Amino acid sequence: MASPVRMTISEVHALCMRGLIAHKLNFESAHALANVITAAERDGCRSHGLFRLPHYIDSLRYGLVDPETCPKLLPSAGSAVRVDAQKSFGALAWQLGLPQLVSKARQNGIAAYAVYNVFHYSALWHEMEDLAKEGLVGMAFLNSKSFVAHHGGSSKIYGTNPMAFGFPRGPDQPPVVFDQASAVMARGDIMMKEQQGDSIPPGCALDAAGNPTTDPAAALEGAQLTFGGAKGSNIALMVELMAAGLTGMPWSYEARQECVDQNSSVPTRNGEFVIAINPEMFGGTSEDTTKRLEELFEHILADPGTRLPSQRRYSSRQISETEGIDVDSKIHQAIMDRIQTAEE
Repeated sequence: MASPVRMTISEVHALCMRGLIAHKLNFESAHALANVITAAERDGCRSHGLFRLPHYIDSLRYGLVDPETCPKLLPSAGSAVRVDAQKSFGALAWQLGLPQLVSKARQNGIAAYAVYNVFHYSALWHEMEDLAKEGLVGMAFLNSKSFVAHHGGSSKIYGTNPMAFGFPRGPDQPPVVFDQASAVMARGDIMMKEQQGDSIPPGCALDAAGNPTTDPAAALEGAQLTFGGAKGSNIALMVELMAAGLTGMPWSYEARQECVDQNSSVPTRNGEFVIAINPEMFGGTSEDTTKRLEELFEHILADPGTRLPSQRRYSSRQISETEGIDVDSKIHQAIMDRIQTAEE
């Protein structure tokens, strides 16, 4: 097995930019997407880091994304913020809508962001961190092409339907953030297991015939399962209603039908819905809220074996900033092959 490629954070970002720009993606979209990929790689979320870059590049190579298209703000009233991604990547759409979302949440106490016609979204936790840095609580809901069965069934009904949550802490503490799929495993994690030749745990997926499987290839062909049985299906349904029901975007099974490539993990378009809350309008002063939060977290962490959400990510971030990042050599080579072909 080839040794990993050691890279700095800035080198990872430069590699992303080189790959995307070489395939004619406009600079604003490339920069926003490179930021998200780099942050995921930096924080140890490898299934949403450079692992995704060849797929993004291929979507440009094969014309699934117009490299010149940029998202646009739509007219909106009250506490609503609306962005049409125009079948582009989601990172720039979020960057475009964030200032209005923050402003309206601060002014009104609660605001909501809806994005339409997103070709692909990466991890959601970075959005929650963006809101937390502004002192806001956040919740996000995203659907995608269907991969996941409803509890008791075997047909692909839902996407992995992630939801994310973020709550700000004091000025010297990172926010509490989680970002989790409604499925037992994220799609990207199964894809990585297949690439690495590893099995997946029991209870994660069914094969195409509806039988339980630990083979990642069979799982990708079949249907994934929700976590927690019927309770997980309820969460997946809630995310579906928030992300597609409120935005009018295709249901996950409809998004699958729209796909050009039925075996692709990338939908043609989907929706996201984000809620931002100004805690100072509901729970007293910022100082009071911070004190109460830290009392709760201290109580949780006093129990041996516990940790807060995202603590592993924050630890990986510190290591990456000082020691660099070990990039899988196969992933690095796949990216370089595409770049060299485009630059010839």
